[in-house]
Amino acid sequence: VLDSLKEITHLNYDQGDYGLDQFSFGIEKASNNSFMKIKGFKRSYLGNFNQYYNNSFQPLQQSYIVSYDLDKGHNISGLTIGHFNTFSGLPDNDINAIGVYDNKITTLNYSWEKKISDNSIEFVMDQFVQRYRTVHHLSVYEKSRYLNRSQFQFKVMMLKNGRPVSFGIKNNHRNIIFDSKFDNIWYEAYSKICWDPLSIFISTIKNKNTILLNYDFSIFKELQSIKFQLSNRVQAVPVHPFYSFYGYTYGEDLLYNFFTKSTLDGSIVWKRSKTNISFELSIAKDDKDYFEYINQNLNEVENRYLNARLTYDKMFSPKNRILLIYNWNNTNNHYSGGIGQQIDAELNTNFFLFDGFMKVVLNAQLTHYFDRVNYSQINPTEMVPLIYSSNSYVDITPITSVNGGVSAKVSSFTIGLKWMNITEIILSSFGSDNNNYYTLHPEMPMLGRQINLQLSWSFKD
Repeated sequence: VLDSLKEITHLNYDQGDYGLDQFSFGIEKASNNSFMKIKGFKRSYLGNFNQYYNNSFQPLQQSYIVSYDLDKGHNISGLTIGHFNTFSGLPDNDINAIGVYDNKITTLNYSWEKKISDNSIEFVMDQFVQRYRTVHHLSVYEKSRYLNRSQFQFKVMMLKNGRPVSFGIKNNHRNIIFDSKFDNIWYEAYSKICWDPLSIFISTIKNKNTILLNYDFSIFKELQSIKFQLSNRVQAVPVHPFYSFYGYTYGEDLLYNFFTKSTLDGSIVWKRSKTNISFELSIAKDDKDYFEYINQNLNEVENRYLNARLTYDKMFSPKNRILLIYNWNNTNNHYSGGIGQQIDAELNTNFFLFDGFMKVVLNAQLTHYFDRVNYSQINPTEMVPLIYSSNSYVDITPITSVNGGVSAKVSSFTIGLKWMNITEIILSSFGSDNNNYYTLHPEMPMLGRQINLQLSWSFKD
């Protein structure tokens, strides 16, 4: 019987501009050997004066997750079920055109682990079912499409001379239905060994008559106040279902079920009692033959991606903190989101009122995107690279957005206000002819401002 004294409930509610109505809850129950979680979320914009109006009373987004874990010492098992439902209007770059985004996903995960001394065996099952439909000028298929994905995994873990060693096998089955049915089945055998400071992962994938190799060689080392990480990996990735449908539509057999992606990344972190400074670098490359196959008409977009990120995090006192981030991408690829450079600055401070019973938190954030282009984007309906002809390549106006928030917390109850795009809030309050609207995606409408009231409460029983 679950112990009610170990039951915790979380409630969060937001209400804001344009009729935003957002609610989430969580319930956690624990006993000596079991743990259960129930989580729910819903979001709506009330009325029909918004870009997401779906002509119904159904919330735009709903999510529900239930999980139950049982630990009997040498036997550990868990079951998680999730349902995610989105039924929303989908903004178009034509302000008078409202599309449809209708997406239902159900997931199931079951795991069982048996411990034998320092060794263990584990079985994992995953099931993913999706029905997806979009109506938009970027949609290539406006009827319902279906995806069914299942994975079964058996894994053995042991200690060999004090070092963790694991190996296992996986079976994957992906079924896609448009006007026709597309099946893909593959098997994977893998092993991993950790030998401080090294971690080595190797696997082989069999798909029809093709054998593919995955590997990940990583180093992690901590020397006093410095942490260092370096990883070199090659990953065989299933080709997106879009290309199966696209090839079928034009009477072509898809030449690839997988493509290979290689990545080299590293980071170094310097950490003191009140200061963290980190630098991260990532270099990625897609298989050249596959890249040229799906980008036959693109000459300026490359199959390489480079990202660098510098972070400075400083606590001036227990009540004051500053966070500075600089992020750089090369944009002649499909991964940058069209943002070449980004600067973030965030300030946080807090103080107490009423003899310490109320904690007040203030925060401000400035974000600046620049060196922007329109040709390194993802199609928001098909989730694949958005293809433009080279004569349509243009630079996009930089974005500067200032956000802020204030909250007051008494015991476990918090009330707060959040302001997004403060410059536009000020201009609109004065009735100015100027504005600070900005475009994040060239195929979507411009964004304005948002003010939210936020309530949060957690309690036992």
